Amino acid sequence: MTHLKFAAFATAFGAALGAANAAHATFVIDTSCGQAKCDAGTDFFIDTANSDVSTFGGTVQGNAITVDTTGNVDTGSGFATIKPVKGGTLTDLIFTPSDDTLFSDFSFRGQLEPAGFTGTVDVTWTDSSGTSGTLAFTGVKGPNSDFARLGIVSNDGETLKSVMISTPGSESFKEFKQVQFSGTGITPSIPELSTWAMMMVGFAGLGFAAFHRKHRDALPVI
Repeated sequence: MTHLKFAAFATAFGAALGAANAAHATFVIDTSCGQAKCDAGTDFFIDTANSDVSTFGGTVQGNAITVDTTGNVDTGSGFATIKPVKGGTLTDLIFTPSDDTLFSDFSFRGQLEPAGFTGTVDVTWTDSSGTSGTLAFTGVKGPNSDFARLGIVSNDGETLKSVMISTPGSESFKEFKQVQFSGTGITPSIPELSTWAMMMVGFAGLGFAAFHRKHRDALPVI
């Protein structure tokens, strides 16, 4: 009987542990991307222009990141766009920071090709402890037009060992761009133009409200 009780306990404990691991999500979809364009991102800069390569390097504030692609690509230098070579396809990109303790957020923009278009992009993350998971973005705008920024963020303070962006089936990227990482101690880049525009509208609204209130308070009481 004691053995049966121990076996039952072990089975229950194993099931509970498995359920806890299944429920654990180190990274989740960054819902701020649709509103504030994933505030606090820092630009990924490509070291030099590249032609017909499947591996190249870049930095985020001097921190090295290696990029591996499925399908050879061409890139500019700086905060540049990554494109498949002429006649080629780009289906997967893997970003691997040299230091896996730095970045807790990742985001990007791009365009999808019309061939095989489903409007789906998968992001597979691996954290510094070796845990992995995949997040699926569906309803992505396209094809042949820029989709809004997509991003993931840590919900428990974990950091990225690597992140892979892939397209399912026969879908592929027409271009991949505006990659950003962020994390504790990493200074944000200057906001995007769209963010500046929203900020200016907000400041203008506050200014008008303040002027209106001051003008109203200055009116004589009858």
